Amino acid sequence: MVGMKIAIVTATFPPYKGGMGNVAYFHAKELAKAGEDVTVFCPKKIGERLEGEQFKIEYLLPLFKYGNAAFVPQLYNELKKFDLVHLHYPFYGGAEAVYFWKKRWPKKKFVMTYHMDSVGEGWLKWFFKFYRMALLKRILKNCKKVLISTQDYARNGDLAKYIEQDPEKFIVSNLGVDLGRFSPGPKPEELIKKYNIGSDNFVLLFVGGLDKAHYFKGLEYLLRAVAMVGNTDIKLVVVGEGELKEGYQEKAEKLGIEKRVYFAGAVSNEDLVRYYRLCDVFVFPSIDKSEAYGLVALEAGACAKPSIASNLPGVRFVVKEGEMGVLVEPKDADQLAEKIKYLFNNKELVKELGQKARGRVEREFKWSVIVEKIREIYKSL
Repeated sequence: MVGMKIAIVTATFPPYKGGMGNVAYFHAKELAKAGEDVTVFCPKKIGERLEGEQFKIEYLLPLFKYGNAAFVPQLYNELKKFDLVHLHYPFYGGAEAVYFWKKRWPKKKFVMTYHMDSVGEGWLKWFFKFYRMALLKRILKNCKKVLISTQDYARNGDLAKYIEQDPEKFIVSNLGVDLGRFSPGPKPEELIKKYNIGSDNFVLLFVGGLDKAHYFKGLEYLLRAVAMVGNTDIKLVVVGEGELKEGYQEKAEKLGIEKRVYFAGAVSNEDLVRYYRLCDVFVFPSIDKSEAYGLVALEAGACAKPSIASNLPGVRFVVKEGEMGVLVEPKDADQLAEKIKYLFNNKELVKELGQKARGRVEREFKWSVIVEKIREIYKSL
């Protein structure tokens, strides 16, 4: 039996580090494994290609690019031969091509995963506001089904009024984690030596992009919190790369914590699990609704590590208070410092929360189960 011809359209894709691209990757992988004919369309980035997958990848050369936005009008013609298009939104410069494709062939199937609202700073804030008014509502109108990660985030953001108008269009679809790769294990000896971690040290871990596109990750508040705690047994490892990295390093020096904060840079997918195993607690201090979920918190939970996370819509669904970790108010370095001290002084609670986190991830966030439900949605259209 020949599978559906499915096009997955996404602004980012591995090996680029980012939540939306990782979700698109596992959708494509599990759909192809189930027998569907899958092609991924994403902007071409210098030196970034993925090989050896069961699905096809078409890299589109943008006419121009800004951050993760990429103007790829050629996508319109590429989509003609597909039965169904699954757009991962936001994709500025690509979503419009999907919209016009759907207008030209109204009987074709169009599904969207809505990852997050776009907030931005400065002129981008006004651009996103204009886009929501002028184009987002048209894209949503032409979409058969919209997959949302949580009702909490969707009903507290830009989708709220559309859900009220047509609740049947919006379906909750969990984002998942690769349980085969992310699993509990001992602290890696080579990393203990590399970062001079002693037996009395309590290791915090931050994982996130250090570029302008990920301004909302809140690392500056975590650095301030570590300085406030003042306990030299508490160390922070920062995994991530980007043009803002040097500024964060300078901030750590000004705060006097440069000897307790280690910037690991970008790490491979294979090494990332070892960093989760190295830490005692994962910290996820995002500052606004640009953070909609928290795949990194799921990865940490799969490695039996609890999280300290911001009390944001969507994020608080993933990091349930008392089940996968503890919550703090966004941009509150004082509260973040208090939670760090609290968990440092309650090591048994840290272990208990880590075990609970692993159990919940196994029950609710397995990719094969999630994507099978998405296939059922496709078939129902």
